[in-house]
Amino acid sequence: MSVFGGVEVNDEAYEKYVSLIECARVEDRKKIKGGTYYESHHIVPRKCGGTDMKENKVLLLGREHFVAHQLLVEMYEEGTREHQKMWCALDYMTGKSKHRDKYEITPEEYENAKIMRSQNMTKISNDPNTKEQNRRANQITHNIPEVKQQNRETQKVAQMRPEVREKKRLAQIEICKNPEVRKKMSLGQKITQNLPDVRKRNSERSTFLARIRRAGRRFAVVCRLTCVTVTTNL
Repeated sequence: MSVFGGVEVNDEAYEKYVSLIECARVEDRKKIKGGTYYESHHIVPRKCGGTDMKENKVLLLGREHFVAHQLLVEMYEEGTREHQKMWCALDYMTGKSKHRDKYEITPEEYENAKIMRSQNMTKISNDPNTKEQNRRANQITHNIPEVKQQNRETQKVAQMRPEVREKKRLAQIEICKNPEVRKKMSLGQKITQNLPDVRKRNSERSTFLARIRRAGRRFAVVCRLTCVTVTTNL
């Protein structure tokens, strides 16, 4: 038995799953507007302890994504909690309902349906009337006090997550490496340093530090003279 996500799984299904993921990773896929349709897949599912880190994600074709979830169902032993979770995820992908007859779709049918949905959503979202309606609706929603408070709390919680903080830190490092950004930051600092209030504050700070240094030197001289006097008396 192989181990996946800290749980023993079926060897045959596990090997097929790993092969599918590795083939997708080798191609170094990227989502490009108007390009090949890809779906983001968590290698170790979040329901089984997986994270949202980049290392735990891979881009799959629609049919590959469907097959991956089929393999995840086969990997876990039937009756276990993980098997139930993976079945629920696959069931959700197919749009099935417990209150009606289930239609077993193929990976190709799933991919075609997702591609058509993506194309239709793109057309709708690019429509000027739709954009204006969404803008007005968002403006009204975000001005509701309860929604504003909820958004602030959600953002605070999200910003404290380790993976989010690490992602922001790495992004900031990459931004600072850009020559144009560094040039703009340098110009911004020069402009800031030339502002009257900033120059006055810096001058006061420099004067204060100079006084402290002079006082320190005087104290050191007094200490040395005191030591010399005491030694002479002895």
